[in-house]
Amino acid sequence: AKPPRLAAMEHVRLSVVLPSGSAVLDGVEMPTDGLVAQLQRQVQSALGKHIATLISARGVLLQSGMSIAAAGLREGDVVTAVVAALPTIFSTDKAFASMATDGSVVTWGMDTFGGDSSAVREQLTCDVRHIHSNRAAFAAVKTDGSVVTWGPAEVGGDISPVREQLAGGVKHVYSTYRAFAALKDDGSVVTWGDPLYGSDSGSVREHLASGVRTICSTVHAFAALKDSGSVVSWNEPDGEMAIQTPADQLTSGVRKVCSTDLAFAAIKGDGSVVTWGDTRWGGDSSKVAAELAEGVQDVYSNSRAFAAVKHGGSVVTWGFKEHGGDSGEVQAQIAGGVEKIYSTYGGAFAAVKADGTVVSWGGLRYREKSLAVPEELRNVREIFTTESAFAAVGQDGRVFTWGHKEPGRRQRRSTGAAAERRAPRLFHQPCFRSCQKQRRIGHL
Repeated sequence: AKPPRLAAMEHVRLSVVLPSGSAVLDGVEMPTDGLVAQLQRQVQSALGKHIATLISARGVLLQSGMSIAAAGLREGDVVTAVVAALPTIFSTDKAFASMATDGSVVTWGMDTFGGDSSAVREQLTCDVRHIHSNRAAFAAVKTDGSVVTWGPAEVGGDISPVREQLAGGVKHVYSTYRAFAALKDDGSVVTWGDPLYGSDSGSVREHLASGVRTICSTVHAFAALKDSGSVVSWNEPDGEMAIQTPADQLTSGVRKVCSTDLAFAAIKGDGSVVTWGDTRWGGDSSKVAAELAEGVQDVYSNSRAFAAVKHGGSVVTWGFKEHGGDSGEVQAQIAGGVEKIYSTYGGAFAAVKADGTVVSWGGLRYREKSLAVPEELRNVREIFTTESAFAAVGQDGRVFTWGHKEPGRRQRRSTGAAAERRAPRLFHQPCFRSCQKQRRIGHL
């Protein structure tokens, strides 16, 4: 539709705000035949920062070469300015940490979930390279390889017992629900936090002294993949519902480890898959053992189920059936041609096929089936997820949504900007509890 004609109005008054709602310009007068670039320069001058883009009140990205009239801006409109090099936001369950491009960190939220970082404020003024978190504590890795933590001591907010080991050389931090594991440059691992959630690695200490390549986690346990292709795991649950680590199958040849909340799956170089952990959460793959004996290219997961893509693009699923472990209803559609799979934490999968179509299954956590994938969705460029809904960006930039209608999905489909400027807790990693687990919620 064409924007309303503004011939009778030579000027319009506009206001400009940041995504946070903070005012930048209030009632600035702009000629209707002036360019958006002029407005952008005024915003940059007021902020002293480069502006990546301006967005109209109707969600349209404003091109700098457009006139104010052609952009459809009207008297009293509020325009949102997106500053380039935005800070990255991380979260625990009830607090946030914002890392600026200069490495400084600001936190807010509930004190008992990491919202209060006053005890380490001086250490967070600069040079933070990355932030990691578990349920209630944060761990920041600085450019010198040291680690700074805050939040409740019992879940990893206090590194006193391992402070010397974390004074330098740390390249990444991983987490369970209430514990952390730091991987150092020399391939050694340091753990701290709640012993019931994996901080006590004493039983495997000698295996973690060197040669660790990456770490994967469940809610309670860690699994370290070593350069040798072996896997070392600790703190797995025991009991009649648990399958213990098949150590004899994990001594060599493993190329990737993936996890649900309570189970692990290891992909070996020969294309076979080995699983262990809680049987209901995917630890037991005996029903599909023959299909997982060879030819597996990759494994994806949500909170309670796994999905493996084999050579040729067929898909094998196992785990909690209501969470996508049972793909019987769509088996014919995923018997070939699948290239990649996305998942929601709440228990649904979406497979992108070579022809650009999408097939979705699972999602019965809320006692209703996932809503059907929009028929007009083709040529998918990227998919993002909330706890129980999907948002797909097409090659033409349109966004389509499906899934549970309350947590994330709305009744009408958006055709606005790509979903990368997104609401908290949107994920698009292959393995939901990825080997590089973090609670990063994007650029806001």
